[in-house]
Amino acid sequence: MEKTITSPINKEKTKKLPKTIVKKLPKKRPINAEKLKDEAKALAGIGIVYFYTTEGPNSKREKDGEQQFRCKIGRTKYAAYKRGAQLQTGNPEEYHLLGQIGSTNYIEIEKELHNRYENRKIKREWFWLTLAILADIQEEYEFIFVE
Repeated sequence: MEKTITSPINKEKTKKLPKTIVKKLPKKRPINAEKLKDEAKALAGIGIVYFYTTEGPNSKREKDGEQQFRCKIGRTKYAAYKRGAQLQTGNPEEYHLLGQIGSTNYIEIEKELHNRYENRKIKREWFWLTLAILADIQEEYEFIFVE
């Protein structure tokens, strides 16, 4: 048996498809605008350098007369909040997105920041930073504070 389908462009009945093909056609699903934006950014080569912090007993300290906080400097091709949700899984301390830098050079920016703050490294992508350091980063790059 054949089924007539309607063209979404001109609303006319345009084709008759065999029943076996019709069964294989995907059902209509709502469009996820955020996913489309993420995919468009990824295709354009734009990524995000994100800055996350946590709340917990060991997340802040005072050293050399300055208040420091733990901060993860990482990168993603997609939305920074999605990366935070992945990081949050299995972690008892709550993650908070401090800010982000969007750029086609996001990989180089992340590496440069890791090298610049090597002396403040805790482990891997975690660093002891200050608000003054974030202000310097904001001045140098188009850093957007989220919280």
